[in-house]
Amino acid sequence: MLAVARDPSPAKDEGEDAKTAAARELKEELGLKAKNLIHLGTSHVDPGLMPTTADYFLCNEFEERPGERVDDAKELFEGEWVNLSEVGDKIATNEIKNSFVIVGFALASNYLARQKK
Repeated sequence: MLAVARDPSPAKDEGEDAKTAAARELKEELGLKAKNLIHLGTSHVDPGLMPTTADYFLCNEFEERPGERVDDAKELFEGEWVNLSEVGDKIATNEIKNSFVIVGFALASNYLARQKK
């Protein structure tokens, strides 16, 4: 599972670090409690237009908690379970165009490839 925390972001509580925000958003948006979040990297969203950064985390240990999902009309994204290879295929065929997903996919793929060595 890939989690992204932006800074500044309306989803990030005041004084909350990126890792805590990512864990909280996973719980609120998908009903998942992260046991372990691995920081994959940070990117500047568009340094020419805004000072926003995005921190990317890989969650490889979690427990499902569907009963704790918070329904909020302001929530914009839904989660979907897919294999990492499917994400690559969807990026290659232009089905996925979201830059957060594309950067996260690159960081996660790189991290996982290094772990195999």
